[in-house]
Amino acid sequence: MKPLSHSSISQYLKCPLKYKFIYIDGFLKAKKPSLSFGDSLHQALHYFYDTKIPQPHPLKELLGFYRDIWVKDGYGSEDEEKQYFGYGKHILSEFYNKHIKGFHNPFAVEDVFNTEVDGIAVTGKIDRIEKLSNGRIEIIDYKSNKKPFTLDKLKKESQLSMYQIGSKKKYGLEIEKLTFYHLCSQTPFSVESHSKEQIDILCKQIIEVADGIQKEKFDPQKNIYCPCEFAQHCPYFKHQYISEEEKVSETSPEVNIEELVDEYGELKAKYKELDKREAELKEIFKKYLEEKGVKAISTEQHQIYQLLMRKYKYNEDKVREILGQLNLLDKVLKFDEKLLTDFLEDPAVSPEIKKELISTRELKEVIQIRYARVKEN
Repeated sequence: MKPLSHSSISQYLKCPLKYKFIYIDGFLKAKKPSLSFGDSLHQALHYFYDTKIPQPHPLKELLGFYRDIWVKDGYGSEDEEKQYFGYGKHILSEFYNKHIKGFHNPFAVEDVFNTEVDGIAVTGKIDRIEKLSNGRIEIIDYKSNKKPFTLDKLKKESQLSMYQIGSKKKYGLEIEKLTFYHLCSQTPFSVESHSKEQIDILCKQIIEVADGIQKEKFDPQKNIYCPCEFAQHCPYFKHQYISEEEKVSETSPEVNIEELVDEYGELKAKYKELDKREAELKEIFKKYLEEKGVKAISTEQHQIYQLLMRKYKYNEDKVREILGQLNLLDKVLKFDEKLLTDFLEDPAVSPEIKKELISTRELKEVIQIRYARVKEN
């Protein structure tokens, strides 16, 4: 099995079959403007910092290098490519002017690490590492996407956890900051090094992904990125690529399956409208019942009545904190109240832990609107 990277792990989690197409079968990924643009900027910033002398390359040389290495693949038109290229020059010029004053050679640029997690080979490449005055380091990854980041996202970002693991094992230095540098706004978004619990989550994920790959679990997984460039090979989409003759069912040749799909789609649309109307009616009934001080409305055939439901709601942050301190976070890694209930019912769990977890919950009361058919006398 090839060493796992943040990209390959992310791809397996999104769709194991696409992982197989790319990393095992060797299918070439489609070229996209955003990827080519990001690649060009990364190469230029590597050139900016990777110098043997304490003085950086002049801006003119940097922009000349950017022009020479410009990745042309994936653009839909010449105009689109020109727009991206011009925007890249603007970003690099702004970056140069912002960082030229305090220019220094970083601790490392385009730093490749190769390590192991529970015997599983892991690799990655960090855009830049800075050594801070206290002897600790800052890991910096450039991002060329339009939207900036939230600090909450950075605290849970598995890519940064991966880089933290790799750099710590390679250099033995403590990590003080993890940074996504947003190139479009020239803004560094930084958080402290990830917690042991966050690192453990990633390690568990690496082990699970490696296990899936070794057991050849490559089932397709439909997601928001579908269809991808390999749609003709995917069980979810390859039906669109077969001939009309092949679409005919051998068991029911008289059935036009695509017409039935359309019919089903129209039914689902009607159900959606009915669900929307149902929600509107329930709100009207709820207000009416409250206004009149009654619990039910009956006609000759139907009844609408009010039901008070009581349910415990757990404080997710507090639950994670309690279980994390006890190295039990993997028991309910995906926060699910049913999993938590099962955990609390486990006789092996100590009464002290149960008591602490129960203290995080609150009793919530929810009024539901129910329906019943009136029985005939």
